[in-house]
Amino acid sequence: MQPPTPSSDRNPFVDYLNSLRTQQADGNPSYVHETRQVFLDALRARWSWLPSDDDLHIPGELDHLLDALRDGRVPSGIVFLTGDAGDGKTALCARLAAALGHAGGLNPVTTVGTWTIIKDASEVPEADLREEVARHLATADMSARLVVAVNEGRLRRLFREPFPERPGLWDRAVEPALNAGLTEEAAKSLDEAMQAERVLVVNFRHRFHVRSLLAPLLEAWTKPALWEKGPVCSGCPALGRCPIQANAVSLREAQTRSHISDLLTAVHFAGQRLPFRRLQALLALAATGGLTCHDVLAGPLNRAPDLDALRYRYYEALFRSDAGGPVSVQPELLTLSLACNDAGRTASREFDEMAAALVLSGDGVSPAELDGHQLDPFERETIEGVRKSIVAGSEDVNVRVARLVRSLRRWVALRVGRRFEGVYWQEALRLLEGYATRGDEKPLREAMTGALNQLHGLRAMKTDVLVAHQLDPGGFRDDARLGLEIDLGTDFDVELKKGPVMPPTQIDPWLEACPSEIYLEAWPREARQVGTVRLQLDTRLVGALLGVAAGYRSYGSVGPYRRDLGRFFSRLGDLAVRAGRQPAVSLRIGGARVRASASADRLRFDVEG
Repeated sequence: MQPPTPSSDRNPFVDYLNSLRTQQADGNPSYVHETRQVFLDALRARWSWLPSDDDLHIPGELDHLLDALRDGRVPSGIVFLTGDAGDGKTALCARLAAALGHAGGLNPVTTVGTWTIIKDASEVPEADLREEVARHLATADMSARLVVAVNEGRLRRLFREPFPERPGLWDRAVEPALNAGLTEEAAKSLDEAMQAERVLVVNFRHRFHVRSLLAPLLEAWTKPALWEKGPVCSGCPALGRCPIQANAVSLREAQTRSHISDLLTAVHFAGQRLPFRRLQALLALAATGGLTCHDVLAGPLNRAPDLDALRYRYYEALFRSDAGGPVSVQPELLTLSLACNDAGRTASREFDEMAAALVLSGDGVSPAELDGHQLDPFERETIEGVRKSIVAGSEDVNVRVARLVRSLRRWVALRVGRRFEGVYWQEALRLLEGYATRGDEKPLREAMTGALNQLHGLRAMKTDVLVAHQLDPGGFRDDARLGLEIDLGTDFDVELKKGPVMPPTQIDPWLEACPSEIYLEAWPREARQVGTVRLQLDTRLVGALLGVAAGYRSYGSVGPYRRDLGRFFSRLGDLAVRAGRQPAVSLRIGGARVRASASADRLRFDVEG
């Protein structure tokens, strides 16, 4: 994608933001680090007022690693930077080379003084890569240092054959660093091993940067000097009707940033990784809606705000699922992971009636607020436009009102944080993050224990143990099977476990880490020695179980976890047998219960009631 020619009515910062997107229809590759600098240099050559790389750089914990490497404060001769594509490994290599005095771009293998930097191990033949690593492993005095950016698969292939120079390196210091469930004891051993081997493995997959980087990114991108007070937008004739400008204003709001941060953090705790590249791309899509200045000035959106223009507001862009609309915009990959938390898909009779009444109240009533909150100017003008189309006799009144109400649900969810009845992902996030970051174990443990007991038909809220009496784990899918009950002969104690735990001196200072592997662990009372069984908790399962605890009897949201729950409860049965208990099966028939038990040579049925 070539930078556009200078124009008095075109804001180049829009092009800058769109260059961060990964799914542009024209296949722009400038989001990739190696090609991005050329694109940015060309933009700045045409518009000298654009912010520099330093102005737009958002410092994070990795900057401390950069400083420590440059200053020789990392006692490791080899540093492996591993993780997923887009995590920032290559960018860190480039910044390290620049800090060491290197000018220009990086080659696949770059030497700067005593440093060798491999910016992407996939660009180096495996034999050459092994040779380079072996040479540095043989250098005991650290007179030469090596930094390798490598994805996890390539790193594993690299160590398929042990290095004769350090035969135990993989087992002691490399493989444990890739473990997502690293315990405190294992983290301490890993820390000691990396210090002894003088090899540091920084696993970017453990990085959680949403909370620390989202607000600063949006702060840097939405400064008034880049928009309504800047050299282009201040005199633009479309300023008052531009979705891009409206997004910039909205994304300055601390509340809005906080609610977007919650949304993305919930996705993280549901198992979706957020490499820095994808986080940037999603936020850039939210900022521009995927539009260019031409689309607003002379293209399909050259008109007053209407329903079609709402498709390019930040709250619609975050949940975009298709490329449709007056301007075709491909959604980012992360938007698919956000769909389950989309307020636009959650019907709320109270709110929907309120929003529909606002739209249908007629031209004489100003749409100043909704649900007790001031509407943004763009939404007010859109509502007025829809009213006029209804007065003019539009034939699709129901469709237009429904579309607008869905958009207003998203607006109120991200603008003011409104929660809708029957939606529990925010509460699930509060419980999970509270345990992961602050160690608030009791609220999450008791909520999950109580919900699992209620899933099995226990009417009284019991939160200290999992009870012995259980319904068939799949019973919620078939009412006829709700009469089947299993008495495992023992209650089960529970506790929570989390990981990974970061090695305290080698990795913890360099990453915005957050334990996101969280498990509910259970074992027969007074018989922990027979073993434990785990149920992994994420925002979606926790939210579904919170719905069960609230009394919802339709367990559709639990359905995707049916197998996980089935395995969990069947393994509890196995542990009960190991502990010497004798599980019994009974069937409720009317007011009676038929209990079945077995001995070595006979099957016995007892009728109770």
